[in-house]
Amino acid sequence: MKRLESIQIMRGIAATMVMVHHFTYANPGFAAAFPTFTGLFRYCWLGVWMFFVISGFVIPYAMYSMNYRISDDAWPFLLRRIVRLEPAYIVSVFVAFALTFVATRTPGLWWTAAAFARGIFAPISLSVRLVSRPLAH
Repeated sequence: MKRLESIQIMRGIAATMVMVHHFTYANPGFAAAFPTFTGLFRYCWLGVWMFFVISGFVIPYAMYSMNYRISDDAWPFLLRRIVRLEPAYIVSVFVAFALTFVATRTPGLWWTAAAFARGIFAPISLSVRLVSRPLAH
């Protein structure tokens, strides 16, 4: 399968948007200290949707280039995805929990703990945001 560099660039932009969102707009301590700066990045949560769009292209593209047949290739494809994605996810969840644990026990860092918790529960936060808030302000 040919590697599409433009897709890699878009993935990097989307990851940066999500990271900036979590450090600015989704972080109550930072938002209170720097409201103007935070306002500049209030739409960075759209980086998650960029990932969805990119995945909607990449997965069928990869399947097509491998001559994917659902009857023969579904389980090997699923196994490759799990082996590739789950270790990083599990490690990041444990690191986030450890950082949250330390932050909740360190005076003055309660807002950092809240930001870590939002990072862990980002899918829930995103779905609530989409239902409760229109896209345009």
